Amino acid sequence: MADRTATKTATAAAKTSSRKRAADAVTAAHGKVATSKVAGGNPTGRQPTRTAPRREAVPRARTAARKASSTTKSPPPRSVARVVAGVGYLPERRSEFVIRVLGNQRAADLLRVSKSQPSRWKSGEETPGPAAARRLVDLDHVLARLALIWDESLAADWLTTPNGFLDGAIPMQVIESRGTTEVIEAIDAEAEAAYV
Repeated sequence: MADRTATKTATAAAKTSSRKRAADAVTAAHGKVATSKVAGGNPTGRQPTRTAPRREAVPRARTAARKASSTTKSPPPRSVARVVAGVGYLPERRSEFVIRVLGNQRAADLLRVSKSQPSRWKSGEETPGPAAARRLVDLDHVLARLALIWDESLAADWLTTPNGFLDGAIPMQVIESRGTTEVIEAIDAEAEAAYV
């Protein structure tokens, strides 16, 4: 048993010695320092050269196959314009409310768009252009304020009839030309008059 241990120790020492000699030969041949794990140091005292670890290139075909075999499928990407537009002012919800209060045809007439567009906005198939978006937001705001004091069925008539609180102007025309401020003030004035 002791003989086997001594033989193994002698063999390991011989291997270590031969590895050290090989490392020294490489160092002398290339003029660089090659460190060996077995040698355990730097025999020349110079700084060892460091090499970057190798990276295995993953073939594109394997990556593509991995992506194709993925069990979870992501939803189709939405266009950037639609995402940005949808996040800010929620055209789908606003369209749904306006259509519910006014009906699709009347909403399209007041927003000055084709009959099919409000329903497309509601379903998310399209988003309003800049001018239509402003009219949609304004109309939604005014309708919500009207719903606080009047029945929703009266809203369309109120918007298209000359109003005494607006000096006889039609509320929808005031909204288009000057914004919602005066119309909201007229709604508030009517609410105060109704509760007096």
